[in-house]
Amino acid sequence: MKFRSVVGAVGLALLGWAVVHCVRRLDVPEAQRTVVLITLDTVRADRVGAYGSTLGLTPALDRLAAEGVRFDRCLTVAPITLPAHASILTGLDPIEHGVRLNGAFALDPTVPTLATQLREHGYATGAFVSAFVLDRRFGLDEGFDVYDDRLANGGGAGDAAAKERRGADTVARALEFVGQAGDRPCFLWVHLFDAHAPYEAPAPFATSIADPYAAEVAYVDACVQQLLDGLAARARLDDALITVVADHGEGLGEHGERTHTLFLYDTTMRVPWIVWQRNGLPRGHVVQPTVSTTAVAPTVLDLLGFARPAEMTGVALTDLVRGTTSVAPPGAFVRIETQAPAYYYGFAPLSGAEVDGAKLIVAPRPELYEPRTDPGERDDRFARERGRADAVRRVLDEYERTRAGSRAHRHELDASDEQMLAQLGYVASRATPTERDPKDGVELFDALITAAEQSGSDPALAERTLRNLLEREPNVAEAFELLGDVQSAQQHWDDARESFTRAIRLRPKDPVLYTKLGEASLRAQRADDAKTAFEVAIKLDPTSVRPRMWLAGMIEATERAAALALYNDVVALAPQLAAARKGRARCLLANGNARLAEQDLRKALEVEPDDVDSLVTCGRILEEALRNPEAALELYRKALTIPSLAAELRADLERRVRLLER
Repeated sequence: MKFRSVVGAVGLALLGWAVVHCVRRLDVPEAQRTVVLITLDTVRADRVGAYGSTLGLTPALDRLAAEGVRFDRCLTVAPITLPAHASILTGLDPIEHGVRLNGAFALDPTVPTLATQLREHGYATGAFVSAFVLDRRFGLDEGFDVYDDRLANGGGAGDAAAKERRGADTVARALEFVGQAGDRPCFLWVHLFDAHAPYEAPAPFATSIADPYAAEVAYVDACVQQLLDGLAARARLDDALITVVADHGEGLGEHGERTHTLFLYDTTMRVPWIVWQRNGLPRGHVVQPTVSTTAVAPTVLDLLGFARPAEMTGVALTDLVRGTTSVAPPGAFVRIETQAPAYYYGFAPLSGAEVDGAKLIVAPRPELYEPRTDPGERDDRFARERGRADAVRRVLDEYERTRAGSRAHRHELDASDEQMLAQLGYVASRATPTERDPKDGVELFDALITAAEQSGSDPALAERTLRNLLEREPNVAEAFELLGDVQSAQQHWDDARESFTRAIRLRPKDPVLYTKLGEASLRAQRADDAKTAFEVAIKLDPTSVRPRMWLAGMIEATERAAALALYNDVVALAPQLAAARKGRARCLLANGNARLAEQDLRKALEVEPDDVDSLVTCGRILEEALRNPEAALELYRKALTIPSLAAELRADLERRVRLLER
């Protein structure tokens, strides 16, 4: 996946360039100058008022549905954020685009997306995502002039330390983009992650709504309203085509699943999908046939009057939206899947389809439901309606036979990588999926979630929970990884090394595991092992920041040129990461390049203005190397205002200030 010069950290500053130079042609319908895609992470359809909820959580979504078009029964392709979003943007099934899990795959940059097509038609394109799982490294940035994936800690692309940001902050960034687009036609994608666990809504939602998940849904709805108000204030609402869709739902304990990824029940698969336009669509119209989120991109393009590329196999549902038919068009097939049970836990993967009201879940013990009459999916009809189940399976098999052909890519190991693995004692294979039904793993999955909840407040208790689990289930990479995390939290470094090693034997192509192994090895005074682990992590994920930072810090004193190269990489990947700027400044200063070192420290201070180390070091460079006492004096005075300044350093700075003030 290539990086674009106009995304991420430099994106908004270069928007003016982007909308001038990236436009191929201007054939935008005047009434649809603004196209907005809002994706709601982890929002169940049945928590939205327009879908029958009586909790009163979603007035903004309810109003959009009342004034627009609502799809009554829309199923996501997978209960997993990255694959689901890949399908929303490409109009392809996961078996076609190949992105089957979070983190392990990246979308092929040649796959056409909604963004690539709208940019072809003259739209300035901006994406504003709220979670690391949609970081640009995973390929969804194609077609976007601006891809804003900077999260809570100010880090840039590839900075995995920041996991998510509040929806209000994401909306604010998106509205900046809209404002800077001027009169240009604009496509805006806003991703709101807040309803995802852990459920930690801000006040007043958390204090006024007892159910934490419901509070998050209410907060997400408020963010939608914030976006609508911002569009209206910028005269962008009346000419907008707005699509709101969730990527998946949430188990909330039903069918034994607390969150999502494991099962294919409606709790995680049925999602809200609403299309709104001020004029031109029937108000309050409800589409009844079951549809798939693979229809989102082709439907948007068709509503705009643009032909979709031949590779986009999803079916446009324009006639259903306009109300000119009540029958789904030919080819509007609804397939569902989850690979998570197989990849993470060694259980069987799940797939399924819904045909003529019958929903089949293909598993070692298959299930058949009729969700419209059995919304809780409690009445499994498979045994008594085997003929109906077989008919759905035949259609599913034919669909998969004609559609399969992955275009995603994964980070593969070359010969040198294999050698490094051998040095660490790992085999280049991962756990093979078995025919164990995920329904039999509910206790395992629940124990993992329990341990994760315990890890923050009581890591020793979490360790006991995980050890008990691993006695019963010894081949679960997730359990070993979490065990290594809680052992690291207790500074049991050798134990953590062993746990991460066991996890890698089960999942040997996961760069995060190698990074964690490297950190534990370094803490355990095993520098050679740490260096090897960090190098493998970088090979597996060329956009990774964390192992580069660790490795650069390790070798800075002895291999300065190599350390400088690593810091250069990190600054390119994460320009706002102050630690990278400071590390590069140290190397530059050691090489005698005081001017460039001062520039990096200035950049670090833009992010961390009260960082004593940067203030003092930059001041000394200005005083001693660059002969700029006035600028040095300003930084010293700033440092002296910081209460945490060490006494000895304070005395030295006070002495320097007195000398410079003479």
